[in-house]
Amino acid sequence: MVKMMKFFSYSIFFIVMLIYFMPKVNAYYFLENELKKHEVIISGEEFTDTGYSLVINHPTLSLKSIDTAKAGVVDVKIYALYNSINISEIYLSSMASTFIPLKIQNLNISYSIIDPLNINGVAYGEFGEIRAKFDLMKMAARVILSPSKLMLKKYTKTLRNFKKSKSGEYIYEKNI
Repeated sequence: MVKMMKFFSYSIFFIVMLIYFMPKVNAYYFLENELKKHEVIISGEEFTDTGYSLVINHPTLSLKSIDTAKAGVVDVKIYALYNSINISEIYLSSMASTFIPLKIQNLNISYSIIDPLNINGVAYGEFGEIRAKFDLMKMAARVILSPSKLMLKKYTKTLRNFKKSKSGEYIYEKNI
């Protein structure tokens, strides 16, 4: 029993230290280079490695040389069993103002070993609340929107792309 406890203690200690000393900034630069191949550029960011997460301040996202979004703080947590990205204070480009409201207060994207075939996301903003799930096996996305009054009033054309459920939520499904 004592040997078993030592084994688990050392294993947990090893995993915790591996996460703490992992080169998170280098992993970020690798991801940034992969995104450049698809003409997605992240610029203007400042890094802080807190040990267990990577905090990115004030990044700007550009798609095909067009600034599309700016964020306040991006907190990336990469653990062995659970990974998450939490982005706060997102401002979309004014070009998107005809489709959706431009301010997103919070976006959280998570992946867990408990549900290994799905990536989940939750967003809150002037549009209301969005819960999203991306199925990695089927390559299918499902988005459930609980719209705000602003969304219902000014962005009815966007809501036409969604199916309205009996509960008043709007559902969008797409296979990729």
